[in-house]
Amino acid sequence: MTGNQTSAADRRRFDRIAVRSRAQVHTPDRTTAARLLNLSLEGALIDLAGQPDPGDRACIVTIPFGRDPIEALALPARVLRRSRGTLAVKWARPLNFDARFKIKRLIEGEQGGPVLRETPLPMLVWPSSTRTGRL
Repeated sequence: MTGNQTSAADRRRFDRIAVRSRAQVHTPDRTTAARLLNLSLEGALIDLAGQPDPGDRACIVTIPFGRDPIEALALPARVLRRSRGTLAVKWARPLNFDARFKIKRLIEGEQGGPVLRETPLPMLVWPSSTRTGRL
């Protein structure tokens, strides 16, 4: 790059991580089933999988987490670029704590990293001090 031109990778504050998760793109006219190709705390690259382009500059991207629809993230986004059945979007607002946590959990799950348990941990049972002879 010359002068004050910078590449998109240089301008990014957060790394893009390859994921393969379902998503939906909502516009005032329609809802389009899609797949996330990569994800960051700043935006996403979405594959429309042959579905028609939603057409608007603004949309809401819904990312499901598990079977419960209440757990899904619905993120307002702005379409930055369209290319060969994909949309590059940037989140319209800074993510709140819950959204950041869920996105990081999804990324960790895709990379095989640590994922928090969904169920409570079993209670630990300690040997009683009277059995061991200690007080």
